[in-house]
Amino acid sequence: MSLSGKGVADRGGATRRNPAFRGVGIPTLAEPIAVVKSERERLDMSTKRPVSSTDDSTPFPHPTKGSGMVFVPHTRVTFGGTFGAVSTAVEQWSFRFNLNGVATPDTPGALANVLKDAWQTHLAARCRSRVRLTQVKVANINAEGKYAGATPPGIWTGDIAATGADNTLVPNQVALAISLTTGLRGPSSRGRFYLPLPVYSADTDGRLDAASVNTMRTAAVAFLDAVNLAASNATPLSSRKVGILSRNGTNPQVTGVRVGKVPDTMRSRRRSMLEEHSAHSRARLMVTAAELQARWGVTPHAALHGACLLAAHPDLRITSGRRTPERNRAVGGVQGSFHLRGRALDFAGSRGTLAAALRTARCQRVSCGCTGPEEAIDEGDHLHVAW
Repeated sequence: MSLSGKGVADRGGATRRNPAFRGVGIPTLAEPIAVVKSERERLDMSTKRPVSSTDDSTPFPHPTKGSGMVFVPHTRVTFGGTFGAVSTAVEQWSFRFNLNGVATPDTPGALANVLKDAWQTHLAARCRSRVRLTQVKVANINAEGKYAGATPPGIWTGDIAATGADNTLVPNQVALAISLTTGLRGPSSRGRFYLPLPVYSADTDGRLDAASVNTMRTAAVAFLDAVNLAASNATPLSSRKVGILSRNGTNPQVTGVRVGKVPDTMRSRRRSMLEEHSAHSRARLMVTAAELQARWGVTPHAALHGACLLAAHPDLRITSGRRTPERNRAVGGVQGSFHLRGRALDFAGSRGTLAAALRTARCQRVSCGCTGPEEAIDEGDHLHVAW
């Protein structure tokens, strides 16, 4: 299964092995897996051309992705929509998979309409009502990885809301990985698609409970069976089934489904979510007079003035309080400095902040008998205030 787009993962080779993942059973889908020719039989790697076969199913090297990438004709199906009403939605989701088989539908539009019904019948109730299906696209892809023939992709467009409950607020990036298996071994034998905003009940550890896992697994199997039936009945009739498109030119049929207990996060959805940061603020927690007295060794009266000044100008920061005589001499303080008696504080900040704080300090009174500062001096790189 080749997956891409918003809310989509790569083929099985990119599937992460999560130790928290616990699959619950692998239901078998309707048809046994077809026998796949080996890459050596299909492709002569020395010439990078098909080996003595004119069958359209013969893989062909992809023209832009190097000789190691080959394609077989297939039908690509993409489901997509929005989160919230189409008229106001700004975020989208999508997932896609491939149908294997040589024959391609000559009426892809009709198939897209039937596949829409499959989503509505089996998956709509498993997604939160925020999810809206607005498009199903069916495109025939040739051996060169391009649209096949003159038939344009078939596209159904509309607006179908999911019917699952949305009574808990979860971000749009939350999804559930539906893992697909083929019965083969190796990185190209499995794939996955992501169900947007799944409805589930959680255990106390935050993981899906057993009932939710079984419900999701049953719904996924029913959906894929409906897709297989619709694809096989499309004109012309064929044996097309959901498959895993691999780099070696094979497209084996999906035969099993696994659902884990850990909700997933779609990185592409997370990257596309609209971020809105709060306004930048350098506001600090309120500093009390008692804290200033304990931290800087100043008198209670000076500490009260300092706390009020910091509350009025949060960008200020204290750089000096009570000093010892040795410390006062080391920093070039004057003899008899108010710092020696714990009655002064020095503040640093921007020029605008210091100028505003100087005006505040000169007018500040913290009690009925308070006469204001003994000193309030703008020293250029800091503000000195003594009380």
